[in-house]
Amino acid sequence: MNIYICGRLEVDNFKNKAITNIIGIEDPNTPKLELPWINETIQYNRVFLYDTSTDPKIEHIRDLLRIYSFISPTNILFHCAQGANRSPAAAYIFLCYKGISPPEALKKVAEARPWGVGNETMIKLASKELNNPAIYKNWQDKFGGKPKW
Repeated sequence: MNIYICGRLEVDNFKNKAITNIIGIEDPNTPKLELPWINETIQYNRVFLYDTSTDPKIEHIRDLLRIYSFISPTNILFHCAQGANRSPAAAYIFLCYKGISPPEALKKVAEARPWGVGNETMIKLASKELNNPAIYKNWQDKFGGKPKW
């Protein structure tokens, strides 16, 4: 399984990575990316939420988990506006959902986006929804509430 994390304007840089799935975590009303290599063979899913501490709601996490339940882990690209908060959080949640331990998932996210931060509210909500306190605890232990992948 390969994960890639980027900002919206960087997505085209991954066209040669045999991407099978794109997960866009985007502001509401953001138009869908239209790039020639994104076609019917690539599953492109989007969840709309602002990158704030108050916007991610449990419904957003449930939407992500529904999407994740249909994805085979292959070459997955996560993107948000900058690739700093929402997409690293979404990738971390995905890896934990697919059975990767939180410490290993954090390591994979750091490898994919060394300067990514991760939206704390998304991670906290996912930890509760998945009934796995280790997801949030490991993230918090590693970053002390101030993540620096």
